[in-house]
Amino acid sequence: GIALAIDPLYISEVAPASHRGQLTSFCEIAINVGILLGFIANWVFADLPPGQNWRAMPLCGAIGPSTLLILSLTVMPESPRWLSAQGRYTEAEEIIRRTHNADEDVDALMTGIKSQAREEEHVLSLGWRPLLQPDAKTRWMIMAGIGVAFAQHITGAESVVMYSPEIFRHAGVATQDSELFAMTICLGVVKTACVVVSAMYVDGFGRRPLLLLGMAGICISQLMLSLGFAIQHNNLTVAGVFSFMCCYGLGIGPVCWLLASEVFPLKIRGKAMSLATAANRISSATVAL
Repeated sequence: GIALAIDPLYISEVAPASHRGQLTSFCEIAINVGILLGFIANWVFADLPPGQNWRAMPLCGAIGPSTLLILSLTVMPESPRWLSAQGRYTEAEEIIRRTHNADEDVDALMTGIKSQAREEEHVLSLGWRPLLQPDAKTRWMIMAGIGVAFAQHITGAESVVMYSPEIFRHAGVATQDSELFAMTICLGVVKTACVVVSAMYVDGFGRRPLLLLGMAGICISQLMLSLGFAIQHNNLTVAGVFSFMCCYGLGIGPVCWLLASEVFPLKIRGKAMSLATAANRISSATVAL
């Protein structure tokens, strides 16, 4: 939960504006790669003796990510915005020169960051008041950011992923365990590939168009899935599942955290991101229940 709130915020503060969309979308890419690796692990460890297979999975899940995180911390720079808030302007400028293109106007960037740091210092003394008692314009921004975070899982994406083996079995396209593993892995590959495509074009195509197109596609996919079950049309059911994952991966999946990290005003961004993450986790738990 902490990482889910901090990752998009950290990337949006470190990344150059021209690549911010792509780099922030890497959070969702990493999540989906992890889910895909989980599907593959299910298949790899399925033939191990009972009692050993499930123990092997968390062992690999603990060693790999932990090692990667420790290695990443050795090269990750601190956020220039945070350094400026601490009065460490020289270090902040050095990091901007390392992470931005050579033709970037570093002095102008530092001037803007210093101004924002002074504003944030004043806001900190107000506590949660700017977030709980916002003006009309800020209120709409808060509703948009938290609303999109809440809607990401209310779409039912996790339910479709969790119940996809049952859906495939019911549709008759996979009846054996090996076939179910193969279909689930294919679903994970398709979803991850769509997230990568979205990350490639989000800066050029725009956040809002991708979000709206993705949500429209999700609605159509849910109708396909429901109709396929109702009329017992197996191909339509399977097409609805894969179409749902494609639209989710192209739209609200990666755009959710990118939009949340950008839409909130700087003076409330940290606290607002924490509330957006809480709303996202609440919606996820609600769907899971």
